[in-house]
Amino acid sequence: HTSAMSPVEGRQVRVSNNPGTATYGAIVVTAAITAAGSHDDRPWAVLIKVGATLVVFWLAHVHSALIEERFKNPDEPFGLAIWHAVLHELVMLEIAAVPIAFLIAGVIGLLGVDLAVSLALGSGVAELFAIGIVRARRSAYGLAGTLALGALYAGSGGALVALKVAVH
Repeated sequence: HTSAMSPVEGRQVRVSNNPGTATYGAIVVTAAITAAGSHDDRPWAVLIKVGATLVVFWLAHVHSALIEERFKNPDEPFGLAIWHAVLHELVMLEIAAVPIAFLIAGVIGLLGVDLAVSLALGSGVAELFAIGIVRARRSAYGLAGTLALGALYAGSGGALVALKVAVH
């Protein structure tokens, strides 16, 4: 007997199955928000720049996953290999859903631009924290270790976001 997973449990499984892409997605969306939000005060322009950046990086990940899939399974039908690559990398878009939702709230006027960008950035860092928590729980860390790893993921991810913005 298996019970259906809650959305939170399902997400934990997807992040656990591809933590590198989930982490990269959180870093990309947060860095893109930082860069776009600091150069433009039009909420729709920030949303378009962030969305386009995310899609480009996601497509690059799908392409890389497809190449890996073809090396591992050269006899697999090409359409099936594409499908597997898309599913494997989908967590990058999923991890960006909350930050993007805040930006959309800014575009439609539910939030002011500055608040929308700030909440989007905060949620991106929170995603990194959550990935660290999922990792720590998977390794059965105690409470202190779990919180410390979450803070480490959020802190190191935040530093990488700052570096990525500085480089670009």
